[in-house]
Amino acid sequence: MSLELQTIVGSETGRNAFYKARDNFTTIQAFLNTLKAGNIRFDNEGTGLTAEDVQAAIVELQNQNIVLEGQIDNLDANKADKLGIDVIKIKQQYKSVISVNILGTYNNGIKIKTKIPFSAPMLHASTLVIQGSLADSNVFIVLQFYKSANSLNATYCKATSINNFTPEIKLANENGYLVIEFTTKTFNYASLNVDAFVSSQFTAAYMKEWEVVNEELSLTAENVVTIKYTNNPDWITATLQSAWTGTLQYRKNQIGQIEIKFDLTAGTITASTNVTNLPVDYRPSNLYSIIFGYKTANGTGIPIFWASNSGNIAMNASSGVSTGDRIVGSAVLC
Repeated sequence: MSLELQTIVGSETGRNAFYKARDNFTTIQAFLNTLKAGNIRFDNEGTGLTAEDVQAAIVELQNQNIVLEGQIDNLDANKADKLGIDVIKIKQQYKSVISVNILGTYNNGIKIKTKIPFSAPMLHASTLVIQGSLADSNVFIVLQFYKSANSLNATYCKATSINNFTPEIKLANENGYLVIEFTTKTFNYASLNVDAFVSSQFTAAYMKEWEVVNEELSLTAENVVTIKYTNNPDWITATLQSAWTGTLQYRKNQIGQIEIKFDLTAGTITASTNVTNLPVDYRPSNLYSIIFGYKTANGTGIPIFWASNSGNIAMNASSGVSTGDRIVGSAVLC
């Protein structure tokens, strides 16, 4: 194919010819391939543009070392949109791998179907930046995953939500490809854009033709991993003492306070009997903190515990609690 390009720089006629020629191609890569082949006639009106200049420019494009000069708002949007035919890659960053605006109700959750093959060799820690909105919530989630050969390493699959919107997210192998599932069932609308920062093991083919669909995670999905949020720490279950049973859990929140929640059946009731002991990193700084519970069984009084900076959580003997009573509650220890 022969392209007749007038001057690319400095002439409106030349620019129009450039865009017209470019529009004959289905992808930017096909256009670059033709440039590289040298099938071009230049009438550069004294600009000094040569075939060698074009080749040098192509090398720069391929190396992704691109510098744009001039006012970006002077770029014609209709012409610039041609760049969106292929995924744009800058070094190991893929811009807008998928960008969608969904009008209508998704009642089966939202699934992002990638083209990352689960059978691919080990893919080191990779990061997806998911931005947009889901129903009434703004989304800005940084999602990291680590794929070994044919498996996901759950320890390194985690996310951070910039605005504390933390929908449940699962990663899985469906039909040989990695999928990302937002498990909340109903979204009235959604607007999502995904950028990817990946290792050199990724190929461009992995980052094309992603889909967003109204589907639950398949029952035949394999290697399912539920994402843990680094800014929404998991609850830790304490070991109970003194014949107390049930569950007491604790964690440290984002501002360093110790949170506890409990659903207990009372065991030994004597003065200062320990229910549990918290690890060193999860103890209150004050000498004593008072914890009030709610008793669901018969009896009088309000269940009262105290937590000490030595880690002990003990029952107050005068709380009107009997062995076998069920006690529930929560508290923040300072």
